[in-house]
Amino acid sequence: MRRVAATIALLGTAAAVMAGMACGASEDQPAVAVDSVSPSSGTIGTEIVITGRGFDPTNNDVGFAVSALEGDRGYVTGVGSSDGRTIRVVLPKSLSPCPLFQDGACINIHYSMMLGATDITVHNRNGTSEPVPFTREMSPVEIARREVLASDAYAAVTSAFDRAEDDLWGPWSNFPAPYDFEVLEDADGEVYVSLSVTPLVLELTSDRVPKEIEGYELRLAEYPRVYGD
Repeated sequence: MRRVAATIALLGTAAAVMAGMACGASEDQPAVAVDSVSPSSGTIGTEIVITGRGFDPTNNDVGFAVSALEGDRGYVTGVGSSDGRTIRVVLPKSLSPCPLFQDGACINIHYSMMLGATDITVHNRNGTSEPVPFTREMSPVEIARREVLASDAYAAVTSAFDRAEDDLWGPWSNFPAPYDFEVLEDADGEVYVSLSVTPLVLELTSDRVPKEIEGYELRLAEYPRVYGD
């Protein structure tokens, strides 16, 4: 009788162990998981530290939502993890449309990083993590560019340049507009407006070119194209 009781107890213990193993292998413990993302927001160029588990030593694809459509994602591909629990990635301007582990051909385009609320996933041979929220913020240069391009001063200057182009080449000229605007940041961190313009156009419009636009200094740069001037 004692031997039978011991056998029953042993079987019960084995069953409990097997049940515990099954529980540990449930969907609550995915092969790839992201526990945290730091920081939770940032601009282009921000280093993001992703912590979790199931990361591959050399080939992880960090995915970002690029639109409100479910599954519409772009990737930073081939990111390594030295300890299997940490990934460091710099928030890029553009993203690959396909992870490395996708089957089939990949379209030859790149996605722009979506502004505002997005999310982050990690994808590798072990699977795909659940998404974790992240917010892509505007950089000072992006904020300045939006302000400059929407300003009356910018519209007035470009209109003057267009009229000068017509005076020089005629209204039906095939020449591209003889100026380039860009908003940049210098080595000291100062955001400014860079204007590249041909000497002839500048000569015709110098009295209408302001010193600044929306509070950002306007700096003249050498125009890269030549139109006989």
